[in-house]
Amino acid sequence: MEESQWSLAVTGQAQQHNSARLTSLRRLFPARLRSNIRNSANDSSCNSRSTDSNDSSRDCGSNNNKLVILVVVVVVVVAVVVEVVVVVVVVVVVVVVVVVVVVVIEVVVVVVVAAAAVVVVVEVEGGGGGEGRGGGAFI
Repeated sequence: MEESQWSLAVTGQAQQHNSARLTSLRRLFPARLRSNIRNSANDSSCNSRSTDSNDSSRDCGSNNNKLVILVVVVVVVVAVVVEVVVVVVVVVVVVVVVVVVVVVIEVVVVVVVAAAAVVVVVEVEGGGGGEGRGGGAFI
């Protein structure tokens, strides 16, 4: 493939990629926000190197600042929600484990007490050496 054809192919792929990226950005940002960002970027007074701090007509980057604040707020809210979900999941897991351990302990105690009661009953009924023996008159 010639170099010019190769560069045309690469340029076409790059344009397709950029078009797809632009489409996804259009979905991500509403039209009003895009126009605000575009207007701020195209504002010639914002691009100048003027050091006049009293120029009240210059509102450079306020839309970008709003975007940064919005991103920070979204990140903080997502972090708080994730933290709350993690805490709730940990608490639920701990409660379930404690309940399971308590139930297992209760079942073991009931089984041991029942087994001990059976042993005691068997010894009381059959431990006298048989009926009629034992030294006393049987009436």
